[in-house]
Amino acid sequence: AETTGCAKTNLVIQVKEKDFGLIEVAPGYRTDLGAKLSTGITYNNLNGMNRSASLRLQGNKRFNLDGFDERRKKDDKDLFEYSAKASFVEPYLFHKYIGTQVEFEGSASFQRIRFYGFDADIFRVSPQFSKTFSRWFSTSVRYQFERIVQFDATEEKDNDNFSIGGVTPTITFDFRDDVVNQRKGAFFTLSSEWANKYFGSM
Repeated sequence: AETTGCAKTNLVIQVKEKDFGLIEVAPGYRTDLGAKLSTGITYNNLNGMNRSASLRLQGNKRFNLDGFDERRKKDDKDLFEYSAKASFVEPYLFHKYIGTQVEFEGSASFQRIRFYGFDADIFRVSPQFSKTFSRWFSTSVRYQFERIVQFDATEEKDNDNFSIGGVTPTITFDFRDDVVNQRKGAFFTLSSEWANKYFGSM
């Protein structure tokens, strides 16, 4: 008897995403900050695991002090303002050991910035862990430590320093029909920040 039917073949396709980097330079001018220059370096898909690392730098030079109090306007102090931020994203934290996907994002930044009555140096470090349970439900918990040093203040009480450390748990409900191009649905986020001395707050 003649055997009929279709032949079956196992076809294995190996796909490797290319890792790639991005460099950007953005000069500009703002009426409040003056001339500014920012640059960023981002590297994506590190080791083919969708990891990413980035470094962003910005500096600005004011040409007027209209946003300051009278004393600081008269002093006409020249202070270069700048900021730097580094971040890293690991989408599969300890996946080999825990068997489920947990995303980690860590960032650290330093900023020198001028305010109405004082200048300040601000340092922040912030690790965050996120877990997606379904298309519409996800959670995260973030810890942030912030150190603020204020100087050149018009009022002596503002020449001070502060430490703030807090944990922020968040739950998210995403009922939109599409993440990128939404036509209907709803998006809800609920978070609460807890700061105390055990987390590094003063």
